[in-house]
Amino acid sequence: MIVLALWLSLADVEAPPTPRGEVAWTAELPGTPSRGCAVDEARVFQGVMRPVDRKERALLVAVDRTSGRLAWQKEVGTGYPHAAPATVGALVVYGGFSGDVLALDRVTGAARWRFKNGKGGLLSTPVVERAAAGDRVWLGFIGGAVALDAATGAELMRVPMAAGTQVLAVRGGRAFLHGMAENAVVALDPAADVEAAVEGAASGSTAGVPAAA
Repeated sequence: MIVLALWLSLADVEAPPTPRGEVAWTAELPGTPSRGCAVDEARVFQGVMRPVDRKERALLVAVDRTSGRLAWQKEVGTGYPHAAPATVGALVVYGGFSGDVLALDRVTGAARWRFKNGKGGLLSTPVVERAAAGDRVWLGFIGGAVALDAATGAELMRVPMAAGTQVLAVRGGRAFLHGMAENAVVALDPAADVEAAVEGAASGSTAGVPAAA
């Protein structure tokens, strides 16, 4: 009886309204957005695809985070962009399916370095490895993964794989790669430049990468 009365009392109390977000601004992009974006303290970086002369062009757009105004845009290469941009230091790194990867100044959009893979397009969002000796940027392409010097874009390591490769994460000195042809997640020891272990089998290809807080 007491429990029933208590239940009825609670049922009569109206639940507080669910908070609803309000639109702060809307930015018109010069093309179709690609997967994901990167955000720093002042800007939102979004990759887009824009057809030009019957070819797909990959662009990176920077939008002011407060006002939504377009800060700058830069063409990166041809081919549909399958990856989101990533920030490292004062740079934002982005690439298209042509195999071109560009590092741009986050404030001005000026190009700092360009890497051309030449053996296949970028398949996953660049992953940054923080290190005392200098940060690295890991890129997953068709045919393997590449580690670049984040400051200069110089190639530091190449990991050949049979087909499409996604860089999932770099943790504890190991790079974790997903080989689509191998249907496996591979843990690579960058210091030894050898495959350390196959962590487990995948059931097929993936369209994104996991994240951990």
